[in-house]
Amino acid sequence: MRRPIAVVALATLQFLAAGALCVVRLGDGTLDGELSAGDIAGAIAIAIAGAAVVGATWSGHRAGWYAELLGALTGIVWGVVTLALDTFPGWPAFTAGIVWLALLLLPSSRRFYLRPAAVT
Repeated sequence: MRRPIAVVALATLQFLAAGALCVVRLGDGTLDGELSAGDIAGAIAIAIAGAAVVGATWSGHRAGWYAELLGALTGIVWGVVTLALDTFPGWPAFTAGIVWLALLLLPSSRRFYLRPAAVT
C-alpha cells in the first residue's frame, strides 16, 4: 500500500521541524560563536527524537498511529500551557499540534495506519 500524501506531508513537516529545533538549540538565540557541550547534546537529542517521530510516521504501523496521536496531543497541550504562561513556544507549538492532529485524522491517514496487518 502506498503512503497517502497526508502521511508524506506529515513526515516532511516533522523532519523540517526537527531540523529547525536543532538550529534553534544550537543558536540559543545568540550568534556568539560559542557552543557548549549542553548545546551540542541538546541538538543531538532533538535530532534523535525527530528521527524517531519521523520513523514512526513513515512505518505506518498501528502502534505508530498511537505514538503520533500522543505526539500531536502533547504538542497541543504544551502549546496551551505555554500560552497560558505567556512563554515560548506558545502559538507555534499549539499550531504544530493542530496541524499534526489534522493530518493524522484524515481518513486516508487513518486507513493507512489502522489497516489490517498483512498475514505472511
